[in-house]
Amino acid sequence: MLLTLMFTATAQASGLGPRGLEGLTAARGMSFDHYTFAALWMPGVCHSWHDIGTVCDTTPNDAAVTREFSLHGLWPSIPKELSDRGMKPPTWWKYGCYWYAPDHRIPQSCALPRTALPSTLQQRLDAAMPLTNICLDRHEYTKHIACFGPKEDTFFSDALTVLNRLNASRFTRWISEHRGQTVAKGAIRQAFATSFRQRDAAALELRCDARPGSQRRDVLTQVWITIPTDKLDTFPQPRSFKAGRRGNCADQIVIEDTLH
Repeated sequence: MLLTLMFTATAQASGLGPRGLEGLTAARGMSFDHYTFAALWMPGVCHSWHDIGTVCDTTPNDAAVTREFSLHGLWPSIPKELSDRGMKPPTWWKYGCYWYAPDHRIPQSCALPRTALPSTLQQRLDAAMPLTNICLDRHEYTKHIACFGPKEDTFFSDALTVLNRLNASRFTRWISEHRGQTVAKGAIRQAFATSFRQRDAAALELRCDARPGSQRRDVLTQVWITIPTDKLDTFPQPRSFKAGRRGNCADQIVIEDTLH
C-alpha cells in the first residue's frame, strides 16, 4: 500500500541555490494530483491562535519569523485509490495517512514518535517551523507524508527548500513591507499574481482567523499554495501553480507585525 517515491536531481534550479528541489514520482493507487504548500504568518498566528505554547512570548519581536513565512506543511492531495473508491477531499483532509490505521484514530501530536533528523537539519527546522514546540513536525510527517514513503529527512529538507523559495520571492517581500497595516484582500492576491507571473491568484488560498472576542476573520495567519505534483521541483516558476480554493478571509486583512 505504501508508495515508493523516487527522488531525482533536477537541473531546473530556480536561482536560489546550486541544486533544484528533487522531484517526486508517484506510482499505482497512491498517485495524487497536487500538493498544498502551507506557510504560516507567525505574527497573525500569535494574535489569533490559542494553545500553541509559549513560542509567541519567548520569541523576540525582531526575529526573522516576523518578516517572512514559517513552515506549516506540504500536503499531498487525496490518493487515486481512495478517490476511485468514492472518498471525498474533506475526509482525506481530516484523516490523511491516519485513514490507513485500522481504527482511523487521530493521535495527539506530542504522543507521536519524535522526528529523527540530523542535528543541522533539526536546527533549520526549529528555526523555520516555530510550532515544533507543540510537535507540529511530528504531526505533519505522520499525517501527511508517512503513507507515501519518503523518509523524514528527505521530506523536511524538501519542504524547507520550498519555504526558502517562497521567502525569497517578491510576494513575501510585499507582505513584509505591509506589516502592521490593513490591506485589501484583492491587493494581496494581485501581489501574488504579479510576483509569480500569474494571470490571477487562483493558486493562492488566504487563511485568516479572528482576534480574541471578534467573529471577523481578518487576521492573516496562513497562505496555502496549490502546486501540481509534477511541478514541485520547479516551484515557483510560472507553470508550477494550480488553481485551488478561495480561502476564508474578510475583504480587508490585517497583516500583524509583532508576536506579542
